[in-house]
Amino acid sequence: MRPLVTSIFAIVLGAASCLAQDHHSGETAKIAGAWQLSFETPHGTVKGALKLEQDGASLKGNCDLEGMGSAPVTGKVDGHNVTLNLAMHGGEMTITMNGAIEHDKMSGTTTPPSGTWTATRQ
Repeated sequence: MRPLVTSIFAIVLGAASCLAQDHHSGETAKIAGAWQLSFETPHGTVKGALKLEQDGASLKGNCDLEGMGSAPVTGKVDGHNVTLNLAMHGGEMTITMNGAIEHDKMSGTTTPPSGTWTATRQ
């Protein structure tokens, strides 16, 4: 009986340890590359191409939005959270995108304008 209890305890402890490592790994998501971006705004859907370079937690890149042109992008990754800043119209307006990363998808909210965004890795 004692070996059975010891084995069960070891299995439960090992499973808990694996869950804790996955949940608290603190590993920065890798999101460099090409993404297809879509904004849902009060004025309709805006789509575009997002290209990101990543150096640790720092991001930089470019976004080409339909009907709005090209905008430089800066940002950061914190675990599986992302913040991107698009400098629109030569820096006259900055759109901030806050969101979460889940595998090959990202999504979140924008300010301004108040809306939502999604991106899918290409």
